[in-house]
Amino acid sequence: MKSSKFRTPVLLLLCLTVLLAACRKQEPEEPAPEPAAPVSLSGYGLVRPQLTSDSVTARASDLYEALLDVVGGDPSFSTDFLPDGEQADPNAKEILIGHTNRSETAQVLAQLQPGEYAAALVGSKLVLVGYTESFTPMAVEYFLSAYLGEGADGSIPGDLFYRGQADSVTLVSAGVPQYALVRAQYATDTAMDCLYRIADALEGAGSEPVTVRTDASAGQNASEPEILVGHTSYAAFDSLKDSCPPDTYGVYYVEGKIILFGWTDEDLILATDRFLDSLKYTSYTDAQGKVSLCYPRENLVESNDAGYYMDVPTSAGGDYYDGVFNCSDGVMQLWWQNADESIFGAYGQELEAMGYSVWQQNAGSSVLAATYRRESTQVHIYYLKHLSEFRVSTQQDAVFPVFPESYDKVCEVSVTQLGLDYTVSGSVGGMGYVILLEDGSFAVIDGGYGGSDTQILWDTLNALKPAGVEEIVIRAWFLTHGHNDHYGTLRDFVSSYSDQVTVSYLIGNDPSDFLYSLSDQPKRSFSFESVNGKFGGCRYVKAHTGQSFALPGVTFSILYTQEDTSTSEPFEKFNSMSMVFDAVTNGERYIWFGDTEREGAMRIKSMYYEDLKCDVMQIAHHGVNGGSADLYRLCSPSVAFWPASRELCDSYAALEQNRYLTDTCERVIYAYAGTQTISYAETPDFGELEGAVQPDDPYSKFY
Repeated sequence: MKSSKFRTPVLLLLCLTVLLAACRKQEPEEPAPEPAAPVSLSGYGLVRPQLTSDSVTARASDLYEALLDVVGGDPSFSTDFLPDGEQADPNAKEILIGHTNRSETAQVLAQLQPGEYAAALVGSKLVLVGYTESFTPMAVEYFLSAYLGEGADGSIPGDLFYRGQADSVTLVSAGVPQYALVRAQYATDTAMDCLYRIADALEGAGSEPVTVRTDASAGQNASEPEILVGHTSYAAFDSLKDSCPPDTYGVYYVEGKIILFGWTDEDLILATDRFLDSLKYTSYTDAQGKVSLCYPRENLVESNDAGYYMDVPTSAGGDYYDGVFNCSDGVMQLWWQNADESIFGAYGQELEAMGYSVWQQNAGSSVLAATYRRESTQVHIYYLKHLSEFRVSTQQDAVFPVFPESYDKVCEVSVTQLGLDYTVSGSVGGMGYVILLEDGSFAVIDGGYGGSDTQILWDTLNALKPAGVEEIVIRAWFLTHGHNDHYGTLRDFVSSYSDQVTVSYLIGNDPSDFLYSLSDQPKRSFSFESVNGKFGGCRYVKAHTGQSFALPGVTFSILYTQEDTSTSEPFEKFNSMSMVFDAVTNGERYIWFGDTEREGAMRIKSMYYEDLKCDVMQIAHHGVNGGSADLYRLCSPSVAFWPASRELCDSYAALEQNRYLTDTCERVIYAYAGTQTISYAETPDFGELEGAVQPDDPYSKFY
């Protein structure tokens, strides 16, 4: 009986709970909101910003075409331009594409975060916009797919508000830079320029100062946002190299890094241009006036238009190449640093396995070289023993080195330095040489300014031509570089004597327009290819280090070209890109340095050292800061040609390198003294030189 006193209240509580629950169940549910009525796109026109990107303009055009197909009619298509004092019609049916000046666009933008884009109906306006203009094409793409694709009826939800998110990069957030800029510790001048162009662009867009550092001071933290400009020591950069063909450049995203990549400085400039161009429509200014730069993350990869031939091995013995050099004339060079000599043979075997055959081989104590051929394609390889560098150049439709041919000997070899007209146009430089070959034909080196120098060369060729030889045949015309005091006579010969002289080959190695632009000779004045087909079918030969050209009685070998500058900072002096070569005849060795200045001289010295010993040499750059004393000591000639006016010779006689030659050589032959010839009728004796040259007898010979 005692327990019943407590049971009754419990039962009452349970009944009350059930009653209340039943009452709640009987309350009517709130009705779901009615869906907004669909809105027809009929009568809508398109509006885009007056200034916008090409991609936004293109997608707006796509949208217009789709609107015509689905809705029909004659929709308007205009920019958001409003004359002063006019306001946009708030009731006009408009599809606003991108960052227009309409208030509805601003309403949608205020709701977006970096990397987002939206398609939203605001009153009578359909807004298609990205957080920055670079995301707007994604908004248009979404709308085209969702509402104007197959089966579309030309209507959209009355409450449309779609927000999408793209894989994006935010370089600057509300004025604060999010990335540091990183360059190599020993970056080239070009890489430095590219880095600071980017820093200036970001700060000019509204960013606070950007951090700039080298790869030596950077921690190389994979998670730290950085922009790597050019060749750096980062693992992310190394992982990228293996996947980039020699003719590509671009903006890549690797392991949290933005990498501006180009194999060459020339390509790095193109990559930087592409990157900065992609930032033109990536800014958003918030209500506080703070700027953000945000854009879709995607690799921007392009190919240069150098026309490289690339069907060659890109590794040798498993070692991938370290760099690429644009040699001009469609020639690409791959190079390896710190390479073992075995790479030369290994690479040659790979070429032979690909169907190439050896055309020419040259082995020296400083350079190993071989030229391979497959149909009209040339691959030239050479290994620099003193520098442990291996280089490979490729060229389609190449002209190959000349083999020895049978001939009838009609004369002895002679070498003539032209006494040029050093008064022409106030010139004090210029040089020209004529080599008489054993069959009575010639080789010519440079030639002078042209004008009266052209007549001097013509007269010299006729005077040296052996009796019984009727036609003047120049088997090879060597052009050291593209300065007018060296090519001017060749240019004039084309117009004056092309039908009277046969020239078989022009042999040289002209740099790219880019290397011209970096030097003190910013523009190409003479095209080496301009001689093709002239003089009875002349052909320009792109010569490479280690190649030889065997002519009757004389063998010319290329010692150095502008291609040998590629692993270091490009030379500022165009003269130092002169082609350097030697000629061996009758056991005597001549070397011509063209206009090589000190930076080139240092490179040549490091390539050859004692292998530069010669009997006769040409003083570099007319004796004006040419060559170096160390280089000339390695040459240690008995005779030196000095191709210059008396004014230059007197002015620069005290230079150490010139003084070394004048003090040690048995004979220095000055061009201002007239045209003079070394002949090999007998063993050369450099002790006698016939008297001063008279105007009516411009030739003196010494034996």
